Amino acid sequence: MPSRPAQGILLQKGHRCKFAGARAFCYNRNDQKRSVKRMRYTIERLPESRVAIEVELEPEVVEKALDRASQRLSRRYPIPGFRPGKAPRRVIEAMLGRDTLYEEAVDELVDRVYQEILMQSDFEPIASATLERISYQPFSFRLVVPVVPTVVLGDYRSLRFPLEPEPVTEEQVDARIEELRRAQLVWREPDPPRPAARGDRVLISGVIRYEEGNQAPLEEMEVVLEGEGFLPGLTQGLIGAQVGEVRELDVAFPDDLTNERLAGKRVHLTLIVRSIKAPELPPLDDDWARSLGQGETLAELRARLRRELEAEALAEAREKVFERMLQAIEEQSTVDLPQVLVDQEIDWMIGRVREGLQARGTSLQRYLEWRGITEDQLREEYRELARKQVRRALVLPPLTLAEGLEVTPEELEEELSREEADTADATEREADAHTRVLFAKLWERLLAIALGQVPESA
Repeated sequence: MPSRPAQGILLQKGHRCKFAGARAFCYNRNDQKRSVKRMRYTIERLPESRVAIEVELEPEVVEKALDRASQRLSRRYPIPGFRPGKAPRRVIEAMLGRDTLYEEAVDELVDRVYQEILMQSDFEPIASATLERISYQPFSFRLVVPVVPTVVLGDYRSLRFPLEPEPVTEEQVDARIEELRRAQLVWREPDPPRPAARGDRVLISGVIRYEEGNQAPLEEMEVVLEGEGFLPGLTQGLIGAQVGEVRELDVAFPDDLTNERLAGKRVHLTLIVRSIKAPELPPLDDDWARSLGQGETLAELRARLRRELEAEALAEAREKVFERMLQAIEEQSTVDLPQVLVDQEIDWMIGRVREGLQARGTSLQRYLEWRGITEDQLREEYRELARKQVRRALVLPPLTLAEGLEVTPEELEEELSREEADTADATEREADAHTRVLFAKLWERLLAIALGQVPESA
């Protein structure tokens, strides 16, 4: 069925907006009746951002289309006594029937008329049109088209939210210091030798015996004795073991293990401890601090890390203000949400789930069987989240329009220069860069409004 692709959600071209102070009203015209090139049609807005187009064509237009359809059928089907494409329409109609002519002409007529109406109308399709009804006498049809939705913004410029970064504690600085030390951690065999303790790295090998009675060798592998590890009970079962000692353990694999053959299975392990290594951290002193490359004392390092943590806390607080601001704008806005966009978002989300499962060695079908649900039920689980994400995406264009935000050629060029050259389509790369720059500007503008830093007249 004919369609014209949407031009994207952010800053949709052709979108009509009126502005009144801080309020922006973005709309498409509806309930229109027009006559173009020997046809009459009406356009009616339906719920969920759809448009219904009722069309009736003049008989002369239909007859010409039937003539062209007859020529195509004459070329397609051998007609005794006539060369391909030369059989008269009356012969074609007598042999194949008038309804066959109409069926051949429908696609051409509907597509051509639809394209003409699009050129004359204000709405922007976002998905394929659906042919809901067609009649031959007189020739008329009804199309339903999902379109760019109507969005009415509230008085978002009156919204205010405080910027409240969390204070940085000494414990946070200590934790950051510990991260730096652990990055330089080395493993050494204890001297003198001792039993395995929590935090050690233990090299083991042995035999694994399954409930069914069969067994398999367990190749050498290293296990860090922290938490439960990949196999509940293994860490606790190895603590206290000496090098060369044999441990007998009964354990169970987790139910959500990606290896479905082992998931939930109980096994008996006969393990030999081959080696034990303990973690050794660098000393916490000025020499270690200087070894990090910036020539700082330990006190200076702590001061720098505190500043970095404070900057991170401020960035996080700014992000929270922006999120609260955008959520408030969404709540006060009116959006006629197109169901087709919600379904497309769900398709994308299900696709991501499928890719993630395949990367883990399983499939969407097995995941559904494990959960005991159908794909339709999974889609319904994602529907509300999809609605929220689509609603947010639809609120952004009128915001950028209302604030008069634009991307200059220099800004676009600078953004493109930050990217590494790849094989992506140049037009797509430019569109993505344009969106990133525009969103960054919108982010800063909404944050400034929320903090009361933008004059009402701006």
